[in-house]
Amino acid sequence: MLTELDEYVGGLVRKHASRGVLIDANLLIVLLIGRQDRSAVSRFPHSKEYTAAEFDVLDRFVRRFRRIITTPHILTEVSNLSGKLRGDDLTLFRAMLAQEICQYEERQRAAQEVVQSPYFAKLGLTDAGIERIARDGLLVLTDDLALAGALEKVRIDVLNFNRIRPLAWS
Repeated sequence: MLTELDEYVGGLVRKHASRGVLIDANLLIVLLIGRQDRSAVSRFPHSKEYTAAEFDVLDRFVRRFRRIITTPHILTEVSNLSGKLRGDDLTLFRAMLAQEICQYEERQRAAQEVVQSPYFAKLGLTDAGIERIARDGLLVLTDDLALAGALEKVRIDVLNFNRIRPLAWS
């Protein structure tokens, strides 16, 4: 018998599997670090709050979607955050990022439009951009409670990864 969470998550996956999922910068960095080196997830400064098992849950979830949707602002944050890596780790990460970017569907809104969002002052440029683009009927995957709450208020499909994170513990 499916739990309420299973039904909710399953419904979102069925609804958006062919459209894709828009992943925020925090989770995208976890996904990319984990795909490069699963054991590095808990060592990298911007993913260390996650375990390798939680990366596995994230990776399995994301693979259910035909495409990953992103924005220039998200990619800029990921690129900047990766600067905490050093030496070969940074070189390998940026090479992988370049390959991954070529597989993503990039969507954008002009910054002049994004700053008109009522969420810009509270959430910043990247998250306000996510809100604008997600209005096109996208699912947003995030671990950011403020972003998730803002999207829920305007009835945008959003999944706070912390709702499925416990699957790594079962």
